[in-house]
Amino acid sequence: MAMEQISRKTYNAAKVIIFLFFSFIVLTDCASGINIELGGGTGSNNPIPSGTPLYQGQLTALNGKSISGTVMIFTSTNNQYNFILRLDSLNAPHETGLFIKINASPNQQFNDLPLSSTSGSTNYTLTGVGNANFTSVFIYSAINSMNYASAILIH
Repeated sequence: MAMEQISRKTYNAAKVIIFLFFSFIVLTDCASGINIELGGGTGSNNPIPSGTPLYQGQLTALNGKSISGTVMIFTSTNNQYNFILRLDSLNAPHETGLFIKINASPNQQFNDLPLSSTSGSTNYTLTGVGNANFTSVFIYSAINSMNYASAILIH
């Protein structure tokens, strides 16, 4: 009984440490020079970027989770190698430890972005990306080690 309580406390402490670790990761990919600015907060409603989205896809819920929204990627007006990822009309579980995973071809994956808001519309600026061909976006729970949703991006 006492050992079970210690194991449970150790497990819960490990979850907190993992969350704190991911919360303070510097969002810079040193090898490729990709810097990521976060936008919004809880219940965010950032304005939609100007122009037509280059990529777009609907989030599809996975693993029994209730999540919906649209993913759009725009070219930044400041630089052709900067992009704006927009999660539009997002409705996700109110949990800590949720991240955005962005994939591009061929075999390019970016640093995970902490989800800054679980509802509303939020913009994330991706700088120094280069000529990425974005293919998919996932909403991922680091605490539960599972994908909550995916969007296949159409160009």
